Amino acid sequence: MNELNQIERIKIKLEKVLIIDSEYQEFGVSSHKYQINKPATEKEIEEFEIKYGIELPTGYKQFLLEVGNGGLEYEDNGNLKPSAGPFYGIYELFDSAEIFTESSTLRKDVFFNSKITESDWRSITWDKFDIISDEEFEQLYNKLLSGIMIISYGGCSNYQGLILNGKDKGKVIYVYDEIEYKPHIAEEGYFLDWYESWLDKIIEKNKNGTPY
Repeated sequence: MNELNQIERIKIKLEKVLIIDSEYQEFGVSSHKYQINKPATEKEIEEFEIKYGIELPTGYKQFLLEVGNGGLEYEDNGNLKPSAGPFYGIYELFDSAEIFTESSTLRKDVFFNSKITESDWRSITWDKFDIISDEEFEQLYNKLLSGIMIISYGGCSNYQGLILNGKDKGKVIYVYDEIEYKPHIAEEGYFLDWYESWLDKIIEKNKNGTPY
């Protein structure tokens, strides 16, 4: 296993968890059943990057090219149908650009950084809500989530995004559609580590005999 690169490990572990959790008891799995759609092409990714004026992080791009490109369909209720991944699964690349904020914010410098405290965040969100207009709120919302592309849904108001630029480029970040809640960067850091950690936890449960 040590000789295998991370992408190959992920492919093997995806097959393994499908056997381990064949009844889809792991949180969120019933929405995708460990299925993943076909990979994106180099041309599709290049066109996406040109359209939105961004360069996707290397690990995420590698995943799209070699493992799969998220969900391609909509459920009957109109919600996006994701494919295998943490929480409720990974969105398809082209859907990701249109979730939460104006797509033009993707190319802007990321606003959030790990040095921002809860107090700092409150001062730029809660403390302003009563004194700004709806239009100003929308502008603030786009500013605070600039440089972040949503890639999955964690339940309630929680989503997972990918930082597209700056020193934390490529890391997964937890954000909320209720903007008063401060984002935080995933402890696993980068996308492939975050994704593989999700698989490892399912496999570890099976080793320990933890029942679903």
